[in-house]
Amino acid sequence: MERIESVRASIKELILPDLDRISEDSKEIKAILTLTNKRLDDVNLQLANWVAILERDLAELKLRSCPKTKGFLSPRRTRRTRSDFFVLFVTFVV
Repeated sequence: MERIESVRASIKELILPDLDRISEDSKEIKAILTLTNKRLDDVNLQLANWVAILERDLAELKLRSCPKTKGFLSPRRTRRTRSDFFVLFVTFVV
Protein backbone atom coordinates (compact mmCIF):
# COMPACT_ATOMS: atom_id res chain seq x y z
CA MET A 1 0.00 0.00 0.00
CA GLU A 2 2.89 2.32 0.71
CA ARG A 3 4.31 1.77 -2.73
CA ILE A 4 1.02 2.73 -4.36
CA GLU A 5 0.86 5.91 -2.31
CA SER A 6 4.47 6.76 -3.14
CA VAL A 7 3.80 6.22 -6.86
CA ARG A 8 0.69 8.47 -6.66
CA ALA A 9 2.63 11.16 -4.83
CA SER A 10 5.46 11.08 -7.38
CA ILE A 11 2.94 11.26 -10.25
CA LYS A 12 1.29 14.28 -8.63
CA GLU A 13 4.66 15.98 -8.20
CA LEU A 14 6.07 15.25 -11.64
CA ILE A 15 3.20 14.97 -14.11
CA LEU A 16 0.31 17.12 -12.88
CA PRO A 17 2.21 20.45 -12.95
CA ASP A 18 3.22 19.73 -16.54
CA LEU A 19 -0.38 18.89 -17.45
CA ASP A 20 -1.56 22.20 -15.97
CA ARG A 21 1.10 24.08 -17.92
CA ILE A 22 0.13 22.26 -21.13
CA SER A 23 -3.53 23.10 -20.53
CA GLU A 24 -2.72 26.80 -20.06
CA ASP A 25 -0.58 26.82 -23.21
CA SER A 26 -3.40 25.18 -25.13
CA LYS A 27 -5.84 27.88 -24.02
CA GLU A 28 -3.40 30.62 -25.08
CA ILE A 29 -2.89 29.00 -28.48
CA LYS A 30 -6.66 28.72 -29.02
CA ALA A 31 -7.09 32.41 -28.17
CA ILE A 32 -4.31 33.38 -30.58
CA LEU A 33 -5.83 31.24 -33.33
CA THR A 34 -9.23 32.85 -32.81
CA LEU A 35 -7.76 36.33 -33.13
CA THR A 36 -5.74 35.31 -36.18
CA ASN A 37 -8.82 33.87 -37.89
CA LYS A 38 -10.75 37.06 -37.21
CA ARG A 39 -7.95 39.14 -38.68
CA LEU A 40 -7.79 36.91 -41.77
CA ASP A 41 -11.55 37.27 -42.25
CA ASP A 42 -11.19 41.05 -42.09
CA VAL A 43 -8.34 41.02 -44.61
CA ASN A 44 -10.31 38.74 -46.96
CA LEU A 45 -13.29 41.09 -46.81
CA GLN A 46 -11.10 44.07 -47.57
CA LEU A 47 -9.44 42.28 -50.48
CA ALA A 48 -12.83 41.30 -51.89
CA ASN A 49 -13.91 44.94 -51.77
CA TRP A 50 -10.72 46.03 -53.54
CA VAL A 51 -11.22 43.40 -56.23
CA ALA A 52 -14.78 44.61 -56.82
CA ILE A 53 -13.59 48.20 -57.14
CA LEU A 54 -10.78 47.23 -59.50
CA GLU A 55 -13.11 45.13 -61.66
CA ARG A 56 -15.58 48.01 -61.88
CA ASP A 57 -12.84 50.46 -62.84
CA LEU A 58 -11.39 48.04 -65.37
CA ALA A 59 -14.80 47.52 -66.98
CA GLU A 60 -15.25 51.28 -67.21
CA LEU A 61 -11.84 51.70 -68.81
CA LYS A 62 -12.57 48.94 -71.32
CA LEU A 63 -15.87 50.58 -72.18
CA ARG A 64 -14.14 53.92 -72.71
CA SER A 65 -11.49 52.48 -74.98
CA CYS A 66 -13.77 50.09 -76.89
CA PRO A 67 -14.10 51.17 -80.54
CA LYS A 68 -17.72 49.98 -80.61
CA THR A 69 -18.78 52.52 -77.98
CA LYS A 70 -17.07 55.40 -79.82
CA GLY A 71 -15.97 57.07 -76.61
CA PHE A 72 -19.37 56.78 -74.98
CA LEU A 73 -17.92 57.25 -71.52
CA SER A 74 -15.27 59.76 -72.44
CA PRO A 75 -15.03 62.72 -70.05
CA ARG A 76 -15.79 65.19 -72.85
CA ARG A 77 -19.30 63.83 -73.29
CA THR A 78 -21.28 64.61 -70.20
CA ARG A 79 -24.89 64.61 -71.33
CA ARG A 80 -26.47 61.30 -72.27
CA THR A 81 -29.87 60.65 -73.77
CA ARG A 82 -31.99 57.52 -73.85
CA SER A 83 -31.09 57.00 -77.47
CA ASP A 84 -27.39 57.02 -76.52
CA PHE A 85 -27.97 54.22 -74.05
CA PHE A 86 -30.10 52.31 -76.55
CA VAL A 87 -27.37 52.56 -79.20
CA LEU A 88 -24.81 51.39 -76.67
CA PHE A 89 -27.01 48.44 -75.64
CA VAL A 90 -27.69 47.40 -79.23
CA THR A 91 -23.99 47.70 -80.05
CA PHE A 92 -23.00 45.21 -77.35
CA VAL A 93 -25.92 42.84 -77.90
CA VAL A 94 -25.32 42.58 -81.64
